[in-house]
Amino acid sequence: MGVAGALIAVFEGGRYLGVPLTTLVAGVSVSGLTVALAAQDTLRNLFGSLMILLDRPFQMGDLIRIKGHQGTVESVGLRSTRIRDASGHVVSISNEEVARLDSENVSRQSHLRRQEVLRLRADTPTEKIRTFVDRLRGILENMKALIPSFRHR
Repeated sequence: MGVAGALIAVFEGGRYLGVPLTTLVAGVSVSGLTVALAAQDTLRNLFGSLMILLDRPFQMGDLIRIKGHQGTVESVGLRSTRIRDASGHVVSISNEEVARLDSENVSRQSHLRRQEVLRLRADTPTEKIRTFVDRLRGILENMKALIPSFRHR
């Protein structure tokens, strides 16, 4: 109702001042287009926030991985989501991107996989390598006993 009242006031005021109706319509149209283009990012972020609130892919305090960043969710605002990474830095990602991109909620995984690359010097004695491999196999066998679904390669 307010928008309709404002349009009527603009058109009637313009007619009263002698401004042609076509000029008023063109001016209002260009102004509306300008406002719509300016508000485009704001509306994307607002709808992104709405999608995050409805889908709930993560909550405050969850550890997530998105857009090459991994960290704890500190806040979900109307414009952006803030994540604190392991080094203590806060990363802000727009909610439009958070809703559009794939995110991984690490907190909800039943197990975390860890992969390490071990480098040995070329002159490491063979006996030391065999002893290390035997100890590692023993650790992995104990993991099988603790976690029945545990598999190692």
